[in-house]
Amino acid sequence: MLFGLVFLLRSFFLLLFLTFVFSAIQANGVNRLGKYIRNRLVRVFVVAAIFLTVLSMTFVFLVPKVKVQTELFINQFSSYLVRVDQEILELSIKYPVINEIFPKLVVEEMENNQQEKKKNLGYSPTRSMLQQLLKIGEESGGIENINYLLGRLGNIGGKIATVTSTFLLSILFSFLIVLDMPRLAASVRELEYTKLRFVYLSVADEIRDFSRVLGRALEAQLLVAIVNSILTA
Repeated sequence: MLFGLVFLLRSFFLLLFLTFVFSAIQANGVNRLGKYIRNRLVRVFVVAAIFLTVLSMTFVFLVPKVKVQTELFINQFSSYLVRVDQEILELSIKYPVINEIFPKLVVEEMENNQQEKKKNLGYSPTRSMLQQLLKIGEESGGIENINYLLGRLGNIGGKIATVTSTFLLSILFSFLIVLDMPRLAASVRELEYTKLRFVYLSVADEIRDFSRVLGRALEAQLLVAIVNSILTA
């Protein structure tokens, strides 16, 4: 039954996972502020504000870096292809079996002359592999290739939108869970007085301890990742 439930909720796994992580981080923050702020409601809003500020600053700081690296990759993409082709040509001399992978790759006895190497790069095995992966052929029309690429970009954009919406929903759900945590905990403890008492007594302590350990581990990993990104960016 448990595996069936997990299978049914597989499409919501990312949402559930992020909600759990964000809830654990905020719940730990709320508990740590207990010695400084007695009002729990105020603590929840303070932690949520700090959490959103950290996420926003990380996003604002990293997005320009990612943009620069993406532009650099696009500008130097052709040189990357040439470099990979050169490596393939050199390996094909040492290991002739590579010619079976790239049947169009004809490797002749190469001299140390750079001009001869450039001639052998007329056929690009790397470009051929990319065309096969992207299902773009030179025999296809330009309009068909463009339409196909636009469709692929549309799919990527849809996936990015899905991940973004999931991320935002997980932040909202985690805030609501932490805000209503006392009542939710009381509702779960009431299972001890129902027909599910044996299930509650069997797994409650293990699930609680596991959730605490996992939450703290993920919190530590997230903080390390943020600090490492800031220091190395």
